[in-house]
Amino acid sequence: MTSGRVERREFEYKRHGTHTLIAGFNVAAGKVARQLGQTRTEDDLARFLSLIFAACPAESQLHLVMDNLNTHSSESVVR
Repeated sequence: MTSGRVERREFEYKRHGTHTLIAGFNVAAGKVARQLGQTRTEDDLARFLSLIFAACPAESQLHLVMDNLNTHSSESVVR
């Protein structure tokens, strides 16, 4: 820092050793499906959703509740 100048910060978000938890709760069975990882990319979410869909019968009706994180509306997740 220099006197009279605004402090500069790196634009990239650093996670400092934290982990990402992606979880789903089966209300009827009382079971939790989870995935732990180092990243929270659209590929991570798409992989988790594939596991959830594979574990449920085809005629099952699933309700997904998610926040507005940009990976939730990415192309691979929507497909």
